[in-house]
Amino acid sequence: MFRPVIFVVGLAVVIGGCKMPAEEPPAQLEEFVSKEWKFKVKFPGKPENKQQDAKQQIGARTIQIKVVMFSKSFRNEGFIVGVTDIPTAFEPDPIETQLMLEKGREAALANSGATLESSKSILFQGRYQGMEILAKSQPPKGPADGLLRARVYVVGKRVYQTIVAGTATAIKEPRVAEFLDSFQVTD
Repeated sequence: MFRPVIFVVGLAVVIGGCKMPAEEPPAQLEEFVSKEWKFKVKFPGKPENKQQDAKQQIGARTIQIKVVMFSKSFRNEGFIVGVTDIPTAFEPDPIETQLMLEKGREAALANSGATLESSKSILFQGRYQGMEILAKSQPPKGPADGLLRARVYVVGKRVYQTIVAGTATAIKEPRVAEFLDSFQVTD
């Protein structure tokens, strides 16, 4: 049976050591809307938009995928929303979607060298399957005191990731929960 792997490239990129600028985040988060990628979220300032092509192994095939990332980094933390379309005609059922989320979590941890602290299934906007992850970065791919909080959602043929990486102290700040909780898919 064909079981695609979820595309959690952003987790590996963030834990893998993004360079944080010296500035502090603003006190207030601002709503950011992407009409093209159909989401809104409260970011700590205007995010940068980058696209990255990546190869993904699906069964015996290797396919090219596009990962779109919106990010804003500060001295002790980085905020990311990643978006990837599942490039197949495959429509996963709930069991296959859960397997996709689990395989994606394991692949991201393996690629980044992070260790899983906790993981749980979540329901997004009352109908979409997702997963919340807390992971600890490991040198040399990340700082020894680094943590990552991420939520990954499968919405039809699109995968959304909301990710915050930073020091353990920064990850506990209220703005991190506000960022993660503010994410919504729009129509």
